[in-house]
Amino acid sequence: MGFFKDLFGGSSESAPPVVPVPTVEDDPYYDRNNDPAMGIFDGGTIAAMLKAGQNLAVGDTAENQWSGNDEIVEAIAQYWGAEVPNLAAIADEGVGPVNDWLKQHGVDLALQNQGPGLYMAAVQSATMFWSQAGRAAELDIPSMGERVPGFVLEGEQVEVFEDLDGHPFARIATKDGSHVYVCPLPEEYEPVGGIGLIDAARALVEMTQEAKQSRNYSGIHLPCVDYTGGCKLTALLGMNLGSLEIKEALTALSLKMNRFGAADKVASAAGGFESTPAPALVVDSAFFYFRTAPGSDLPLVTAVIPVSGFKDPGDDAIAA
Repeated sequence: MGFFKDLFGGSSESAPPVVPVPTVEDDPYYDRNNDPAMGIFDGGTIAAMLKAGQNLAVGDTAENQWSGNDEIVEAIAQYWGAEVPNLAAIADEGVGPVNDWLKQHGVDLALQNQGPGLYMAAVQSATMFWSQAGRAAELDIPSMGERVPGFVLEGEQVEVFEDLDGHPFARIATKDGSHVYVCPLPEEYEPVGGIGLIDAARALVEMTQEAKQSRNYSGIHLPCVDYTGGCKLTALLGMNLGSLEIKEALTALSLKMNRFGAADKVASAAGGFESTPAPALVVDSAFFYFRTAPGSDLPLVTAVIPVSGFKDPGDDAIAA
């Protein structure tokens, strides 16, 4: 399957995409109000906040009782009863406690006061260290015309796979058993978002279970990342729980990544060397980022990271 061309745009003449995702122009789940190359849609926090709201309103969370968008209800079903680490949620009849709670958790989001009702929020976070710390190596970013701080990860912790068109993506192991997935997007990338990001992440996880590792790459050369972004969750607007209807929905993401790890490390272990060393997979464009928790394949923090976030967060941001 020409996965990336089908999903993110391009000239592939293969069959219609297995995971169809609308373009920006007609995607009702996506709003590029801040960054033209960014998409965020996290099933874990969306399910958690809806669950907290439902618990406050009706006192029962055994089954999702929200309605108004069957695609969203179906997409978050896998998260409703899932055990997601470092996840917290709140719901209140007033906006003040929820906004204060978000601020206490270091999240730059604030809901508007629309009077008494149901206000809810959820936050999840993780700091993961690469199995072995990487080595610093700057990276040229063609679309920016600039050279940015970066790092190289090598060894068994980095697995690179390819779709049928030869487009690569990497799975990186961390010390706690989590995995970070990084997928450089095609040059002709069409920004997409919404539930398509979750579908894409699950498809990539399945691909790693069925495909063999590529022999064309010896590691991965990544940019350092210090990125903060946010957007509206337009797909949730109009969803209802009895007489309650969602009229505002927002999401935000902060990602820091350096040679030590990622916050939601790599000494190389050489098994052997070819006479002509294979190149590292170079990530010099916007990339698709998500992670999985230890012992789980459930995609978390599915997001597109634009080149504007390629900045060094500093060693102290993710230091042991």
